[in-house]
Amino acid sequence: MRVLLANPPWIVNGIKGVRAGSRWPHLKIPEEEYYMPFPFFLAYSASLLKKNKIDVLLVDAVAEGIKDTKFLDKIKNYKPNIVLLEISTPSLEIDLGRARKIKEFNKSIKIALAGLDMSIRNPKFLEKNKFIDFVLVAEYEFTLLGLVNCLKNKDKLSKVPGLIYRDKGRIIINKNRPLGDINKLPWPLREQLPMHKYHDCPGGIPQPSIQVLASRGCPYHCIFCAWPQIMYHGSNYRVRDPIDVVDEMEFLVRKKGFKSVYFDDDTFNIGKERILKICDKIKKRKLKVPWAIMARADLMDKELLDEMKSAGLYAVKYGIESAVQKLVDNANKDLNLKKAEEMIEYTNKIGIKTHLTFMFGLPGETHETIQKTIDFALRMNPESVQFSITTPFPGTSYYKDLNKRGMLLSKKWSDYDGNFRSVIKTRELSAKDLENAVRIAYNTWAEHRQKRIKDKKSSLIVLKKCLDEHGLEYTTKKIVFKIFKKKDINKKKQEQKRIPKKNLILKNFYDNRLDLIGVVDGKHAFTFPNLVQIDLTNNCNNSCIGCWCNSPLLKEKKISRKEKEETLPYTRVISLINELKKHGTNEIYLGGGGEPFMHPNIMKIVEHIKKEGLVCHINTNFTLINEEIVKKLVELKIDHIAVSLWAGDADTYVKTHPNQTKKTFYQIEKILKLIKEIKHEQGKEKPLIKIYNVISNLNYKNIEKMA
Repeated sequence: MRVLLANPPWIVNGIKGVRAGSRWPHLKIPEEEYYMPFPFFLAYSASLLKKNKIDVLLVDAVAEGIKDTKFLDKIKNYKPNIVLLEISTPSLEIDLGRARKIKEFNKSIKIALAGLDMSIRNPKFLEKNKFIDFVLVAEYEFTLLGLVNCLKNKDKLSKVPGLIYRDKGRIIINKNRPLGDINKLPWPLREQLPMHKYHDCPGGIPQPSIQVLASRGCPYHCIFCAWPQIMYHGSNYRVRDPIDVVDEMEFLVRKKGFKSVYFDDDTFNIGKERILKICDKIKKRKLKVPWAIMARADLMDKELLDEMKSAGLYAVKYGIESAVQKLVDNANKDLNLKKAEEMIEYTNKIGIKTHLTFMFGLPGETHETIQKTIDFALRMNPESVQFSITTPFPGTSYYKDLNKRGMLLSKKWSDYDGNFRSVIKTRELSAKDLENAVRIAYNTWAEHRQKRIKDKKSSLIVLKKCLDEHGLEYTTKKIVFKIFKKKDINKKKQEQKRIPKKNLILKNFYDNRLDLIGVVDGKHAFTFPNLVQIDLTNNCNNSCIGCWCNSPLLKEKKISRKEKEETLPYTRVISLINELKKHGTNEIYLGGGGEPFMHPNIMKIVEHIKKEGLVCHINTNFTLINEEIVKKLVELKIDHIAVSLWAGDADTYVKTHPNQTKKTFYQIEKILKLIKEIKHEQGKEKPLIKIYNVISNLNYKNIEKMA
């Protein structure tokens, strides 16, 4: 019996999602660029199967960054009997499409689904999706083991608690599985995973960092929290033996070389005696490794924090949600904000870094409460923050309440993301208000953080921060850029110093005399613009993802076919250029919403511009440039060509230009090299080529390659 467990790929329009291991499956924003949770359920399940002599392969396609084709190839090559996919509510539609593909290439493979979603537990789900064989309810390690053993031994599936399956066409829902003793689980299977890609490092704990669990569940009753309500059948709390926790910690640090440990418990700091025991074991074994935790601030006290600090605690994530006690109470969080504030301040005071999490959209949220929460975040001055939109996953009490009161705006599960859109409204706030709140909060935080950095007196502190957050390569490039930029500025200053100050003032006055007369007049301009942009055509052969005219994201808002075909007549363009030249314009810029080289007379137009002695700029996607055109552009001494590329490699180019292929990128690369060679051979400097990149969440990781 061969079993493949997978966290399947999840990428939407180039935006990467996190699913397995995340209490809040979502598409990532730029602030989360490196965040990658560890898939605990999958890894524990794989380890349990392996312990029971079952052949298992664990694939985390999200962490590995692999796409559909490679993911499906892994399945084909392994030839499993069972494939279990961990899915989630916002990724469900994509996950089902992938499961269907698996079944299509091999109908004998049994496909099981598990994860943070309630809709898969409805009998209608299996009735509708015939290609799915099993659904595993809630935490699924022992359920999966029971299923595999039953299939292997041809035993009755009715014996497996927590399983939903078909029997002669009928959908059978077995009784729920009681929560298991987590001390009976072996340590997670890590050797098959890309361990150095998992990144959850509050406070900048050293890397590579490892994620570990010391407990599972939470005894509190927050209305929005999905894992306790969906994965654990309610609010309960189970702990591991402190000795086994420190054993695992020591093994990972001393044998596997990890530099820090992050305890990704739902709530780490429940049970003071147990935590003090963990701290004591860490100190007795002289681990001396920095570690971080997820905790409740109001459960802390000074003695506990001091003891954890002495054992190596480096950073803490505190879930605050709102700075208004009434909203916290409405969320049923049972958090004492006053005590929480005291403990956050003490945590900062003793040098433990803090990360605070907040959400907008709890019952009673208003513009005023949002501002109070932002102000609280700034006042607490943590190392880092997270702001999100409250997202009521189906299966939570908040979802049921909002659904009952008609406050849910969507039941399209891919909308349940929490970063990019709100699926709820409150009595006083619209969905747009909540979405704007997150943007405002992050912008305000960025300003606060920038001011905090500037307030640091030592440049060495800034250098260290840059090294910690971005690494040596990025920091070195930044320093070199700053040095050379400073040299260029100094060079210009030196050149200006050679002209007597009195003469320089007179020269500047004379050069700009007509502009100054226009300023004094206040009503009329006495010169034509120095540079004029002419949009030759709306027609374009590209569909750049960020284009205001042709982006596929615009859908029905894209310019119409009729508008797209609009092109300036050749004679009108020539007449305009002549008039501009006559009245003092010096530079012509050919660009706009369309591609200039789609104009049928583009080469005649640029030839006329140069014939009139004007500076010629062209903004182009460069896809229509061939060898013949290149030679002509060099011959005409076109001054500037801005190549709109948006990528540093072929994969990113395809993401930002969905209608193109990698072949187009390689062709552009080839022609750019050709133009450089021709200029070198002919000893010409022009045209000057500038690569033009619009940075977005699809390509920001590609910036170094762009350079």
